[in-house]
Amino acid sequence: MFYLVRAGKVALEVSAPDGGALVVETLGPGEVVGWSWLFPPHRWTFDVRAVEVTRAVALDGACLRGKCDEDPRLGYDLMQRFARVMGDRLRATRLQLLDVYGRNRALSDDPGSDHAGSNHAG
Repeated sequence: MFYLVRAGKVALEVSAPDGGALVVETLGPGEVVGWSWLFPPHRWTFDVRAVEVTRAVALDGACLRGKCDEDPRLGYDLMQRFARVMGDRLRATRLQLLDVYGRNRALSDDPGSDHAGSNHAG
C-alpha cells in the first residue's frame, strides 16, 4: 500500500540516535507517502505520523505493480514520478542527518563543552 495525502499533514520519521524520532520531511496535500511497494521486499523505510487531521487515499501497490507489468508505458511513467519522490526523500534525509551529526560534531569540537575531546591526560 501507499497513500496520496488529500488533506492535512504527515511527518516522515526515522529513529534518532537518542531513541526518539527524527522528522525527515513533512508532507501535505497532493504528496505521496510510500514507495516501498515498488521494490522487494516491499517494507516501509520511514515511519509516518499524522501531525494534524489528515485524509489520504490508500492505493494497492501490488495491484499497481501488476498493471505496470501489463502496460510498460504506465510502469515507466510511474517509475519516473517515484524516482523524483525517492530523490526528494533522500535529499531530505541527508539534510536531517547532516543537521543531527553536524550538531553533535560541533558540540564535541567546542572546548567549553562537556562533550569536547581532550588531547591531554588529566
